[in-house]
Amino acid sequence: MPKPRHVLQEPLALEDLLKKSPIPGTGLPIGRPHHSFYVSSLSNVPPRIKASEFPLSAHGDKHVFKIDVESIEGDLLVGAPPMQQKLLRRNDLAKFRGNHSTAPYRPESVPMTYVPTVKKRKRTATRPRLLLRGKPARPLEIFPPDLRQHLVDLSYPWQTTGRTVSPMGDGTVKIGSGTLVGPRHMLTASHVIGWNNPGGPSVSFTPMYDNGAQPFGQASGIWGYWYREENAPEDQLDVSEDYVVVVLDQRLGDTVGWMGTRTYSTDWDDSPYWFNIGYPSDLGGGQIPFWQNQVSFEDADNPGIFGQEGDGLYMDTESASLSQGNSGGPFFAFWDTDGWHIVSVASAEGTLDWTFDDDNWASGGSPMVQLVLQAQADFP
Repeated sequence: MPKPRHVLQEPLALEDLLKKSPIPGTGLPIGRPHHSFYVSSLSNVPPRIKASEFPLSAHGDKHVFKIDVESIEGDLLVGAPPMQQKLLRRNDLAKFRGNHSTAPYRPESVPMTYVPTVKKRKRTATRPRLLLRGKPARPLEIFPPDLRQHLVDLSYPWQTTGRTVSPMGDGTVKIGSGTLVGPRHMLTASHVIGWNNPGGPSVSFTPMYDNGAQPFGQASGIWGYWYREENAPEDQLDVSEDYVVVVLDQRLGDTVGWMGTRTYSTDWDDSPYWFNIGYPSDLGGGQIPFWQNQVSFEDADNPGIFGQEGDGLYMDTESASLSQGNSGGPFFAFWDTDGWHIVSVASAEGTLDWTFDDDNWASGGSPMVQLVLQAQADFP
């Protein structure tokens, strides 16, 4: 089976990153966190907005403001309107073949650390019972030793990651993880999007969301780029293309930065270079970001008996502990020459190939990089 070999320089291992000194931020921060909401109207006359302070003693020293929207000839929408959809075929991105990476960006005002600040978590004796439509559901796999730690670092690149929320249309939501890969571009897994939501799929993204805290505000998806509308990836082809690039309604990356993306090379198999961040359901109920390190991929293959079903990669790991909520979270590392890059996103658990290994699986490959390039070209 053909093996992906593109970028042969190795990223730095954890022991090398621990020797590097943090880089301080300089200058004033760019932008301020804010939230958007949407109203529909029968006319093109914009509604009038008025803000007034509202006394609420329960909020202690914080000031609370009431926002009034006047003269609406329509409806107040909860969340953004459905995303515009751009379902792509592999040949649609032929112009990007040969491109195996996109560039990261750190604003000068944002400090960078090479190993994040974390909070040690309490160990739990059992994992919660997960249900899907009232029936027991099998979560992604937890491998000992479980190295996941509560991420509390608001420096670069950690602050580029966050939580995704996508309505299912039945009163429930899908919670996942995502990462900024451009000024207004967010990478996550296709199967964390509620594709069956009446009226169309929608998703919100909150960088470094932590149990209600939203230090950089929240953005909503307005356009989406993908190959496959996944609900529950089950086979090699599903996993190999289980990603979506969402164009957001705010340029969050100008404030917090973004990570690059890169095509994985099997020269890096069995090497514990990779970090992962996500919002696992078994630890924080999808409310708290957790970081883990020293993840390795045992193998990465193109789908099909002879690897003939596309250039996407299904990548197995027996060292990353994942559960629902981790889906879409990045596997990434640092290269001394050009910074932080993502090589895949968390996708599935189970047996996908002839080895019958019951592993966790990630989705990567050059089609992921090409999706990012197309979204960036259409929405700079």
